[in-house]
Amino acid sequence: MFLGVAALVLLACVLFWLWAIAPQVAGRPDFTELKKYDYAHRGLHHKENGVPENSLLAFRLAADCGFGMELDLQLTKDNRVVVHHDHSIVRTCGVDKLISEMTYEELKGYRLFGTEERIPLFSEVLALVKGKTPLIVELKGYNDVNTLCTFAMEELKNYEGLYCV
Repeated sequence: MFLGVAALVLLACVLFWLWAIAPQVAGRPDFTELKKYDYAHRGLHHKENGVPENSLLAFRLAADCGFGMELDLQLTKDNRVVVHHDHSIVRTCGVDKLISEMTYEELKGYRLFGTEERIPLFSEVLALVKGKTPLIVELKGYNDVNTLCTFAMEELKNYEGLYCV
């Protein structure tokens, strides 16, 4: 009798544990539309052909070719939302400066990988893409994430395209 009760308690504990670790699907967003696309990571870039990552040209090419795109956001010193992956511009512009320590006015004087392309504002990318293809938006943790999230979502408020953050 004792073994039967112990076995039932053990079974109940195992079932509860399995339920607790199972993915919760109720209330999840539906990503079906996003799954219909191939994605250009940081835009459809090709450095050797003069199309740097995270540039307006790379995003234009991705949208024109029907690719969704992934992009990274962070804030400048004056709280402008820009599209750039790295915390500094050393790899992309050859200058060891942090984006978070420059105003956008300072930042826009630098060029990506020796091209004429510069680090774009998020608003410029949204205006360029115009909802043609979906966006996967990553908020980089280089700044205060609450401030970045607030500004990014404000810019997305009137955007009519498909996106996830």
